[in-house]
Amino acid sequence: MKPFTIIDAPQRSPEWFSARLGRVTGSMAKCVLMGEKTAGRADYVLQLALERVTGQADEFGYVSAEMQRGIDKEPLARMRAESSGEFIRETGFLRHNTLMIGASLDGDSDDFGMVWEFKCPKSTTHVKYLRDVGSLVSDYKAQLMHNMTVTGATAATMGSFDDRLPAGLEWISKTVQATDLPMTEYRAALDRFLIDVDKMEAELRLLQQSKMKEVI
Repeated sequence: MKPFTIIDAPQRSPEWFSARLGRVTGSMAKCVLMGEKTAGRADYVLQLALERVTGQADEFGYVSAEMQRGIDKEPLARMRAESSGEFIRETGFLRHNTLMIGASLDGDSDDFGMVWEFKCPKSTTHVKYLRDVGSLVSDYKAQLMHNMTVTGATAATMGSFDDRLPAGLEWISKTVQATDLPMTEYRAALDRFLIDVDKMEAELRLLQQSKMKEVI
């Protein structure tokens, strides 16, 4: 039995936003690994706690130009990855059954044994990955570890695609095994992070009760 439930909803649809409310997701997993005193971590803790209390997504509807390009080009990146013979399945939001976490994979293969992530960055960043493929994994290591934590995958492939470059330079990918990543350390940091979100949620609900009593 898989440790997650598939919510079959298109990305950025109301159902997709609802499924991920208050849950740590892969795109923000880097905050989990930040120091406990950092502003980025504190902001994400508060964001998730507020989502749980209000039932509203903090980022609903926001798509930057760079994000939109990534959305538009993702099907081309998947086609390029599949040109080597892989079949990459698309799924909706994966909601973990016991932890307040989830993931929207760009794809999976071998029945979630391998998870895939595609990036369509600006050309200078893509060329950086061409010159040093290790940086492609290191830049998104937290996201890959998070997605493997959600799914139980044993491997992940990270790909970068830029169709503005000539043939031979438009695609680079790197596969990494879970055993080569600090998965235990990530899970420990994730557990601490989720405890902090729970504490912040409880604090907000107590504050709400206190303010409601003042009104009465």
